[in-house]
Amino acid sequence: MTLKEAWPEAYDIVMPLYDAQFFKSDSTVWALIVIAQETTQKVLNAQRLKLLSEFKKQMPEIT
Repeated sequence: MTLKEAWPEAYDIVMPLYDAQFFKSDSTVWALIVIAQETTQKVLNAQRLKLLSEFKKQMPEIT
């Protein structure tokens, strides 16, 4: 079974993320290498800084 057959709804989105594919002799995918950068912490930190900035703006009104 090919990756496209196994996961057709995500194939066009996922495949550009793969940097290398290794195939078996029967042409099925044996392994994939994905080189990607995790950005979750960066996004969360940006959200935290924005929230803290909003708190800072409202602090004079509270005290």
